[in-house]
Amino acid sequence: MLSEEDSTTSVKNLLPVSVILVVLILTACGSASLPADDASTASATTETIAGSTGWSSTTRTLSPEALPTVVRAQPTPEELAPDFSLPHLLQEGKTITLSEYYGRAIITNFFASWCRPCRQEMPALEKAYREHQQEGLVIIGIGALDGMRPVMGFAASMGVTFPVVWDGRGNVFTAYGVRGLPTTYFISRAGTIEKVVFGGVTSEQLEQEIDQLLQQ
Repeated sequence: MLSEEDSTTSVKNLLPVSVILVVLILTACGSASLPADDASTASATTETIAGSTGWSSTTRTLSPEALPTVVRAQPTPEELAPDFSLPHLLQEGKTITLSEYYGRAIITNFFASWCRPCRQEMPALEKAYREHQQEGLVIIGIGALDGMRPVMGFAASMGVTFPVVWDGRGNVFTAYGVRGLPTTYFISRAGTIEKVVFGGVTSEQLEQEIDQLLQQ
């Protein structure tokens, strides 16, 4: 049996090891991705990608809680927005292909059913679509990081009438360099990305960006 002195010495020897283990565990937890709900109080962050007369300098106000340290947009300035073809979840048998909407002002919105900011911004997106659809605006909702049924249920519960697709494999999510949800891309009639909004968009933001897209 260990003496009281030996036991005390063993405990003291174990303390540094315990501290190291705790630090490692906390570090690992801090680097894990958080659900979008954890960033629900963060304000939307906008990044200008291009102007109508060419590529402009980028202006950002990043929130460390909502976004990673390094932010990059895909595609590069010389490229069109990545094309995709995904099944329309609200119209059976129909496929949505982005390039088929070239010539119109396009908004692509990445969302998930579990994302609180996505739920908060959806009425504004639906309202904008109803008001500007006849002027040449199309909005495509892209369900990502979520199951097909939850995405369909979410769209139905929110009364969404614009096209909704499901990025089940995450290929479109990756191609666009999405960092979190929601993320909204404003795409010109020529198919180039004009602006990206990280986080929930407001009605005011939508109106401003849609006006610019429709005037091109």
